[in-house]
Amino acid sequence: MENKPRKINKKPYKILDAPNLQDDFYLNLLDWSDNNQIAVALDSSLYVWSGCSSEVSKLYETCQVNDYLCSVSFCEDNKVSIGNTLGQIKIFDLVKRKKVSQFEGHTGRVGSLSWTAGLLASGSRDGTVATWDLRDGLVTQYKAHNQEICGLKWSPEGNYIASGGNDNKLVIYS
Repeated sequence: MENKPRKINKKPYKILDAPNLQDDFYLNLLDWSDNNQIAVALDSSLYVWSGCSSEVSKLYETCQVNDYLCSVSFCEDNKVSIGNTLGQIKIFDLVKRKKVSQFEGHTGRVGSLSWTAGLLASGSRDGTVATWDLRDGLVTQYKAHNQEICGLKWSPEGNYIASGGNDNKLVIYS
């Protein structure tokens, strides 16, 4: 059986306003969940749009001066994580609508996040990749980049982490 190419409509389905979206291609400012929600970081606030109801709600806003959100990533169990300019990672429960964890360990902004099986990997401007367990905190920290980490992804099995940096390196950790 021959695969037919998918038809993608040329007109947008929905357009959402995104004021104060940071103009920095190193940041990962939106993610789409398995529950049909989109989280977007706009300056110092995190908004969640529901694909089922089309409702938009503000989940979080930082109170710190000169702090803005740099990355967003959903977890499979109704959680969303954000990284900020202060090197912090915050995890929110979407059902309870509250912060459930906070991790600190980077000395630069956290621009990349990736989840697998309850483990969160974070990449920072300080050139480090860290892995975090929601129950125990920091698991491991790697230093293989000399500049900011721009991309980060777990392998499908969750055995490896690949990071890409502004130093033109792709590094794979096991």
